[in-house]
Amino acid sequence: MKNFKNIEVFEQAYRRTATIVFAEIISVVVLLMLAWGIPLEERKAADAILNTLWGLVLMIAVTTIFLRRFLFSKRRIQEIKKNSVEAVVGALGTATIILAALAGSVAVLGFVITILSGDKMSILRSTAVSFLLFLIVFPRKSRWKGFIEV
Repeated sequence: MKNFKNIEVFEQAYRRTATIVFAEIISVVVLLMLAWGIPLEERKAADAILNTLWGLVLMIAVTTIFLRRFLFSKRRIQEIKKNSVEAVVGALGTATIILAALAGSVAVLGFVITILSGDKMSILRSTAVSFLLFLIVFPRKSRWKGFIEV
């Protein structure tokens, strides 16, 4: 990443990706405040539906972690690097945005569970899982530079 054009492309793509991930994090916070502010009465949705939704939350969380391992593997990045540095930066940005969307979907499912069950703790649990996933998938500049320079 010695040439100025590559540095500029890298910085621009990183800023764009980080901004999108921050927007997704803010949307999760807004969803949490919305769910917490809605007056909910205790409802009894079918346990099978709620258990299925919690299972889906677990599957999305595990899938996000494994997908990150795959999408950021050195072998995959080296194959993409054969094309150009711009292709690597694009692939890193796209992968990060997809993973952040999966992390945000966990909070959306928690919102649905909260509405169905009337239990406000459900949104807190799912938001906590979502924030942990955001910590895992948030773009790290040093890691991105390592992929480009190696």
